[in-house]
Amino acid sequence: MFLAADSERPRKLERSGFGVPESRFTYAIGRLVLLAPGEDPDAGYLSRHAGRIAIANPSTAPYGQAAMEVLKALDADSYSLVVGTNVLQAFQFVDSGSVAAGLVALSHVRINPRFTPSDYWIIPQHYYTPIRQQGILLKTGNPEAMQLLNFLRSEDAARIIVDDGYAVAAGE
Repeated sequence: MFLAADSERPRKLERSGFGVPESRFTYAIGRLVLLAPGEDPDAGYLSRHAGRIAIANPSTAPYGQAAMEVLKALDADSYSLVVGTNVLQAFQFVDSGSVAAGLVALSHVRINPRFTPSDYWIIPQHYYTPIRQQGILLKTGNPEAMQLLNFLRSEDAARIIVDDGYAVAAGE
């Protein structure tokens, strides 16, 4: 089983013949937040505050691409970007206090008990392309991989995924 933070890589495995045909599926849809601890951020936060904002690398990370879409949609151009290798590093920049705000994954915020809902704004989906995180069964896999695939498609898994800060796609 191969699980990715995007749909591009599982699609490549499927096209190249390394994945089991028609086993590719969306297991979660990543949700982006504006994390600004102690600031009670909202849609206007980026236009009211100048400074540095952490994002994941938009050239390589789906959350970074989504962050750039959000910044463009909100006409936020007064920020200098602090670019992390991935969304976890962007989160760590905010968590450590290196930057005051960041566009990061809701899942990272949810697992950190230090942050409350007043520390972040969940970016509405219409501001960015959905971050479809997909998996695919590999041809070289083992029997347990099919059990994992079946579990990830179950209602029990969907509840866990949603509780951890993702959305799920019905019927995918």
